[in-house]
Amino acid sequence: MKIDAQGFEYNVLRGFGAKLQNVLGIRLETQLRSLYKGQALFRDIYEYLKSNGFILRDVRITYPFEYEVV
Repeated sequence: MKIDAQGFEYNVLRGFGAKLQNVLGIRLETQLRSLYKGQALFRDIYEYLKSNGFILRDVRITYPFEYEVV
């Protein structure tokens, strides 16, 4: 499953409830520093997924404003 929810990935994951156990893999984007008000960060999402039996397989570091255009 791929999730791109502009800072609300944690909310989307929690919304699955027990159905999250039916998911084989998840690809999502998260941040180490907050870009959105009220956003859950990497550690929150990592701990939540770990507690639901998921294993971190890959990390790709990008810069938060890499594609920002003024």
